[in-house]
Amino acid sequence: MANIKFNWPIWGHKRIIKSLQNSILNDKLTHAYLFSGPPQIGKMTVARYFLKSIQCQGNMRPCQKCESCLSIERNTHLDTVIIDHENSIKIEDMRELQHKFSLKHQVGYKIALINNAENMTEEAANSILKFLEEPKGKAVIILITEAKQALLPTIISRCQIIKFLPVPIDIIKKELYNLSKDKQKASEISSLSLGRPGLARALLESPEIIKKQQKLVSQLERLYSARLLDRVNFVAKVAKDKALISEILDTWLAYFRDSLLALLRQGDLSMRQSKERFPKPKKYSKKEILRLIKQIYQTKLLLSWNVNPRLALENLVISF
Repeated sequence: MANIKFNWPIWGHKRIIKSLQNSILNDKLTHAYLFSGPPQIGKMTVARYFLKSIQCQGNMRPCQKCESCLSIERNTHLDTVIIDHENSIKIEDMRELQHKFSLKHQVGYKIALINNAENMTEEAANSILKFLEEPKGKAVIILITEAKQALLPTIISRCQIIKFLPVPIDIIKKELYNLSKDKQKASEISSLSLGRPGLARALLESPEIIKKQQKLVSQLERLYSARLLDRVNFVAKVAKDKALISEILDTWLAYFRDSLLALLRQGDLSMRQSKERFPKPKKYSKKEILRLIKQIYQTKLLLSWNVNPRLALENLVISF
């Protein structure tokens, strides 16, 4: 594969990308990868370029033109299975995967990509574990998760773990400027992105997201001083909408992170130029902010374990 070159226009994650590309060039793919990291940080983007480059028939990979690249984009590639559900991943999904992997039309690798792997039911997790314990032929599974702790330890131990960290703000600012040609907008959005390229793009394309997040923060501040009954009623209103719950918890985390940064900046002149997504956070003590951040993370973890959303959220807001 000496003539193979790569075209992965990805923001950041250079070390991860180089390692994955080298594994393709040297034909030394691991049978199972676990991509772990916060939402909108680039896990799915890297995974798709990775699997496309494995299956691509061109010299510049992915070429986006060959039948393999096009069929993967249509999710019709005979040797590539992509499972990308927001809700639970069930045993039926695993049976379909196993059926496709058993078919004999393979030329190269058989690849499965499972997004939101923390949402696998117990049956589905046990099924994928059997595959990981007894890999057959040239097969690769890529698991993607925001909550690695929610996966079975036996699954984690059989994967090569690739941890995605926030992308440096300077890289995001440069990429945003390339898209918008607006230095001020690129600077403002990069400071709000939390090092997540996906969030940066979303803020650039949909500025109303910032207003929506600020509305959620105002709601949080009212909730923090509300009566217990009002807190319980709030939970009852949002508990059935999984996407909204995720958005609320991520916004609360960003808010308390910025509150903490504001407190730290008061005593550190080197941080005076940093910006937060919410420039005027309500004043909490440092100890209280850390407690709340920890509790929100615990709630996100419980939800990834398919704990009753209403119960998990009630436990959180009651502790405010």
